[in-house]
Amino acid sequence: MLAERDSGIRRALVYGPALSGKSTLVAKLAADVARADGWRVGFVPLGRASGLCLESEALPILLGALWGDEDHLGFPSTARLRRLLRSTLRRDRSGDEAEVLLVLDGVDRCVDWPETCATFSQVGAGRFVVVTVSGALEQAQRWCERLGWDTEDVRLLPAESNPAHAARFDTDSHVNTAVSWLEGAAAEESAARVVDALALAYAPLTGDDLEPLTGIPAPTLTELLRRFAGGNGPIVAGEGNEWGFSHDEYAARWRDRAPERLGQLERRWLELGAERAIRARARRAHRRSSPARTRGGPAGRSTPPRDGSLAR
Repeated sequence: MLAERDSGIRRALVYGPALSGKSTLVAKLAADVARADGWRVGFVPLGRASGLCLESEALPILLGALWGDEDHLGFPSTARLRRLLRSTLRRDRSGDEAEVLLVLDGVDRCVDWPETCATFSQVGAGRFVVVTVSGALEQAQRWCERLGWDTEDVRLLPAESNPAHAARFDTDSHVNTAVSWLEGAAAEESAARVVDALALAYAPLTGDDLEPLTGIPAPTLTELLRRFAGGNGPIVAGEGNEWGFSHDEYAARWRDRAPERLGQLERRWLELGAERAIRARARRAHRRSSPARTRGGPAGRSTPPRDGSLAR
């Protein structure tokens, strides 16, 4: 697509099953383009590993790449972010302005992406958008409709199976066996709630994260986690008393087994995430307006910390 700029194709959608190497492909593309002169790149890896899972978190990064500085955005609403991104993206590059590549890796992992979205419906000259989703061609075409894209103007690229990724598991039955073992180890209702929370997480969770989500006191949480975490199991312990699935495929398989139960938890998850996002936004606004930022000279660029999860 980038090599054929004059073709008019400025949007691409990479699709394929889990572990097919989609993220690796677009991450390498973004890194290669970022090293070239005359380019700006906005790369948003949505999902559990990055902790980016809301549309309102992804859009400022993309708009910052178009404008050259995310800090100038202030604190617009999600609706205004969409309008700003849409109006800027559809404008042709002018003069010495840098070309721009925007990458949304795993847009299907965004928990609140709108069913109908016109943000990326028009892409001007010198702007390019690449999106990845999990699934077959049918899912890819459905996402084109959701993004407001005409499939005739979009390059649909199937991701080939990546042996390096698939090597994480011996066979598909290995994943099923591991998750079945976890079901037995977490047979109690309270233990299952803990695993549900970890399966929905977009980053490892601490006991402090899990307590409000599950309603289980921290000491009991630690005891429960020790029953089925560590070793060669699907759930592992990280630094700072963090816990999480060792790979998204295990979490996805667990989610498939209890969709109704996880749906209830996800609603609670979003409630907590909204509450904490409001508080974090207020803190950020206070930091920006504080004179302490300017001591010793002009304030440098202030990038808000990326929270490890929605519940943080």
